[in-house]
Amino acid sequence: MRSLRRHQWRLLVAALLAGDLAGVLAGAGLATLLTRAWPGDVHLPRGGGLVALMAALALAGFLCLRLYTPHNLLHGMRELAGVVHGCVYAAIGTVLAGFVISDPIPRLWTALAWTFAAVSVCAGRLAIRRGAARLRPRGLFVERTLLVGADQHSIGVARQLSRPGSGIEVVGVLDDYKAPGTVLDGRFVVLGTPADLARIAAASDAHDAVVVPDALAWETMRRVLADAAVTWTGRVHVSAGFTDLLTTGVRISARNHVPLLTLKKVALTSAEAAAKRTLDCVLAALLLVILSPVLLVTALRLRAAGAGAVLRRRTVLGRRGVPFDMPTFDPGAARRGSCGSCPRWPACCAAT
Repeated sequence: MRSLRRHQWRLLVAALLAGDLAGVLAGAGLATLLTRAWPGDVHLPRGGGLVALMAALALAGFLCLRLYTPHNLLHGMRELAGVVHGCVYAAIGTVLAGFVISDPIPRLWTALAWTFAAVSVCAGRLAIRRGAARLRPRGLFVERTLLVGADQHSIGVARQLSRPGSGIEVVGVLDDYKAPGTVLDGRFVVLGTPADLARIAAASDAHDAVVVPDALAWETMRRVLADAAVTWTGRVHVSAGFTDLLTTGVRISARNHVPLLTLKKVALTSAEAAAKRTLDCVLAALLLVILSPVLLVTALRLRAAGAGAVLRRRTVLGRRGVPFDMPTFDPGAARRGSCGSCPRWPACCAAT
């Protein structure tokens, strides 16, 4: 059963990938047609390299924004907002790529292509979302959730979350005061205590947990939130009514019209850290290429002024106080170049 559920989500992600690529291609095609009909001579690069670049940038942006992660799909406007943000980032990447390729990319085409791509991708995702919503009453694309805490408030939350067609299945309840095996409201079974959240979640294939603060002792709730925010790989939501903001940070979300506070992770995952590092390196390389003429002119001017070593290494403190060597232009070289014609140099510079 677990493999079948994972297969369903893989099919959904595959459909989204195909739909996103189709939307990007549609945006490029519409932009090409309008650009060719635009008054004036607008030169477009030939070949499929430009379309391939668009597809690569779009997929990279969507992956960085986690638009293919199951828990970010089929919920509210967050997914569509991510599509727009991804297209904006990809458009910036297209502009930067225009500085390093031999065939320039027209700005008009870039603006039209990514505008049409964003609209097309959003429309495709809305269509896929509607199709998935029709399949949810049959048990497809359902998110399994644990409820932490058992009282009348939590039972009401469980009822709302488990409404037919909501796409959420409350697979069990965790509570310190109810014995395992107790059935609440005729359908919600107590599976264990909140301390067993990680173990029970793994056994029941649940990736979400909804904590009801009023149904838990303060010590229990504090331990659950602290452990889940650091060690558990799933997501923890806090039912509305919890008044204290957590040190890890929260964001407002909703599940089937139930307002929730979702805990933010205290650190990036390995995949997020790798994506951030890759993006940093790519942007640094692009900026180095863009600014290379300025750096070259500065180096030549210092060399012409009679500077011996144009660059020097300086030890500076980086992140978390870790020192590293940073190459910089030697300010002493510039000073010697400006004073080299002075008959009193270097005595005058030493005097000042």
